[in-house]
Amino acid sequence: IFFSASASSCCQPTPPSLPVPGMSCVQTMVGWHPTLKTCMSLVLAAVLLVPGALGLSNGLAALPPMGWSSWYAAGSWVSEEVVKTNAEFLLSSGLAAKGYRYVNVDEGWLLGRDNQTSMLYEDRTRFPSGMQGLGAWLHGKGLRYGLYTSRGTCQCTTPEYDHRCVPTARSAPHPEGSNGFESHDAKFFAAAAADFVKVDSCCGSQDHATAFADYARFRDALNATGRPMVHSLCGWFPWYAPVGAGLGNTWRISADGDGWHSHLVAV
Repeated sequence: IFFSASASSCCQPTPPSLPVPGMSCVQTMVGWHPTLKTCMSLVLAAVLLVPGALGLSNGLAALPPMGWSSWYAAGSWVSEEVVKTNAEFLLSSGLAAKGYRYVNVDEGWLLGRDNQTSMLYEDRTRFPSGMQGLGAWLHGKGLRYGLYTSRGTCQCTTPEYDHRCVPTARSAPHPEGSNGFESHDAKFFAAAAADFVKVDSCCGSQDHATAFADYARFRDALNATGRPMVHSLCGWFPWYAPVGAGLGNTWRISADGDGWHSHLVAV
């Protein structure tokens, strides 16, 4: 079972001002506290391993992926600067050496989908190196790299993100989702050298069979690239528990939480 900082349109926290280099705040599951150098969500990526709850038999995530996720630290205000600052902290603090090696960029990196090629493209004002360049930088530091999308026709979002994204006709006014473009998007993530892909559920059908089919298509598209990428299913509901192992390497069974209690109740 995998608990991560993640986004859903129904329960967005109100983010504080943008984390910047030198800012002193640490984020925990219970809120913001003035300590340490950077906004660390030390729930980071995984903390409960239930015996027997293994995911896809593709050699990935046999142990919980651990690291930093941008959602609780920056929400959709995420930027290359924020990601690199927190990645550097994983290294300088010794957390990376203890296994906290994943640096996962949640919602906010995507700008739109190219009308001609149907490929995703990033927001270069926030990620001037591009997602491929950021991945190369993280790998050069010995870290692993995560990216984000949603299985629906739009991404999870915030008013700020809606304002700056370039939506398609089907997703407007929200950022474009991956539904129907699973193969294209998996190729984008592979080209960016992602090691981890979180697939959220915004703008996706909550009919069980449809949701399972959506995640199965993304699973197969990621596998077809030939690049090993952890498929992190962010489904929000307990009804993913019986089928999650066939769909993803990790599968989430609760909504966004603001404390350990909400996750323990879900379990």
